[in-house]
Amino acid sequence: MHSTATTATAPLALARVFRIHRDIFLRTLCLVSVTLGFTAAGSRQGNLILSANALLMQFFIFYSYFTDGLANAAEALSGRYAGAGDRPMLRTVVGALFVQSTLVALLFTSVYLVCGPAILRLLTDQPSVAQTARHFLPWAVAIPLLAMPAMVWDGVFIGLTWSTQMMQSMALSAAAFFAVRQLAQPSLGNHALWLAFVGYLLLRGTLQTVYVTRKYIIHEL
Repeated sequence: MHSTATTATAPLALARVFRIHRDIFLRTLCLVSVTLGFTAAGSRQGNLILSANALLMQFFIFYSYFTDGLANAAEALSGRYAGAGDRPMLRTVVGALFVQSTLVALLFTSVYLVCGPAILRLLTDQPSVAQTARHFLPWAVAIPLLAMPAMVWDGVFIGLTWSTQMMQSMALSAAAFFAVRQLAQPSLGNHALWLAFVGYLLLRGTLQTVYVTRKYIIHEL
């Protein structure tokens, strides 16, 4: 009897695995499209803007290195407690992850705010590039706090196998990025590009937060 039940559920489990991989693949396509769209839009503004944007994007990458560890912890711990059916502990873990992630984001924001110009000078020996990047530095300073919710929720969503919702939030946010870039760049120039990118990060986290809030209200989390 046990063997028959296992055989019957195996195709369903396999289909779920394929669905998760499909969603993560589509999410990655959206992420790559935003990155390529950002770079392409910068290149059309000339080499100086392209170089300045590349420098400022390093601020985001530096921050990502640290939050990746928290995202990995979110995957493992949320999956563990969800699988065990321990919802109180799951909520406790998610809350603790957000507290720690907020502290990390505040630290990076403070460092970027105080040391941003010095970091730019360390990253390039071209004064014109560093000077151009300083005009857009506030966008890089804003990234840690605005991107933090999306980065934590990504880990939680993967751990809970909410891959479809994660992919949908990414797709909507990517569409918003291209819409804002297209509409605002003629009047705002490179500031529009950064507005679109930061807005895309913020929208991802917002959509995921809305989904989690709905789950919490109906007692599914």
